[in-house]
Amino acid sequence: MRIIIAPDSFKGSLSAMQAALCIKKAAVSVFGDSCRCVLMPVSDGGEGFVDICAMACDGQVINVHVSGPLGNPVDAKYMILNDGRCIIEMAQAAGLTLIKPEHRNPLHTSTYGVGQMIKDALDKNVRRFIIGLGGSSTNDGGTGALSALGAVFKDENGIVLRACGMNLSKIVTVDLSGFDKRVYESEIILACDVDIPLFGKTGTTLLYSPQKGADESMSLYLEEGMKHFAAVSPGICENNPGAGAAGGVGFGFMTYCGAKKVSGIDAVLDILDFESQLDGAFIVITGEGKIDFQSTQGKVLSGVGRRASAKNVKVIAFGGIVEADIFDLQKMGISEAYEIRGSHSTQYAMENAAGLLEQKVRDVLSIL
Repeated sequence: MRIIIAPDSFKGSLSAMQAALCIKKAAVSVFGDSCRCVLMPVSDGGEGFVDICAMACDGQVINVHVSGPLGNPVDAKYMILNDGRCIIEMAQAAGLTLIKPEHRNPLHTSTYGVGQMIKDALDKNVRRFIIGLGGSSTNDGGTGALSALGAVFKDENGIVLRACGMNLSKIVTVDLSGFDKRVYESEIILACDVDIPLFGKTGTTLLYSPQKGADESMSLYLEEGMKHFAAVSPGICENNPGAGAAGGVGFGFMTYCGAKKVSGIDAVLDILDFESQLDGAFIVITGEGKIDFQSTQGKVLSGVGRRASAKNVKVIAFGGIVEADIFDLQKMGISEAYEIRGSHSTQYAMENAAGLLEQKVRDVLSIL
């Protein structure tokens, strides 16, 4: 009995691998030696992207020291696959979890370290990039990363600006004379799970900057700054799907690097060669911390369910909380969804997620 175990992380509680191991333990306790569990923890390009690729693929993990979101040095890593593609997880250098809650401020955070990782890979002759966008602490339109690659942003007096959210509204000229020309020789794919626009009530700034530490006045200031940056930039990439991803990084890379956006989960499943693992599978077990309407909008569960159901493999999902309508989940290939929280408080469920997940999976598989 071949069981594919492909969960996302249960954010704040379990990494994707920890969740996968809990599910495996439950499956073995029910089926014993009659089952063979294939662990395929997944990501949509956010936190854990590099680790997941490193567990499943052949290649080299590169450790680097780069600038963190507030300019402090951080240890980060990226991966070069044996086929030459480079996997970069922007959260390694600009992630929200790198900053204590009381210090979060999207006026000052920068993606500079992301550009440093790209530059380091370029120096190693990499020309094919898959950059996972997600979990960012930034709202700088990608100017930080572009700055690390040689772009210079100047104000009306010709003074060089630090590339961060606060200075977007001050940019008058973008000097690309020193921009790393190797970027133009490269293929850059942006892996992200959202098609969020750059502006507006449902845009990156007004929707997500509060999670990154912005109050209302700060969000409005950043929104005007993003509009200004788009106005002084060439082309119309602000209208592209995913331009608002990761605080506007999507827009910056599309406009200045010719990057293309793809579904984050599809990129990960392609890298993991997920389809080939489905041959002969009895069931696929997936899950994430909160299964809600977003789960049906191209995120992990959607990608896993869609591909497994196309091969007539049953998919069941487990979530700390399940709010999504089962009919919507079934449309994307998820047969059943189970909540592990039960009658417990959310705090208790998060603190005891491993035990609750294992027990719920055991109960459900015992019926199967």
